[in-house]
Amino acid sequence: MHGPWYESQGPSYEEVIKDMINIFGEDNKIIIINTLKKLHPDKSFGSYRGYTTFIRTPLISAINISLSSKIEPLPE
Repeated sequence: MHGPWYESQGPSYEEVIKDMINIFGEDNKIIIINTLKKLHPDKSFGSYRGYTTFIRTPLISAINISLSSKIEPLPE
């Protein structure tokens, strides 16, 4: 007997990029792609369940850090 589809299939690189664009917007696509290249150079994200449970939240945090370093501080 096989397990559920979400434990045996996983998101593609393009699906992950679209998922992150839905969160951060099209304007940040380059930062999203660069962060993905750093964290997942092999472009594999496991199963959908694994991606959602273990990869998505740290990826969102990493992109947030990249975006915060992009923002210029306000003058005092």
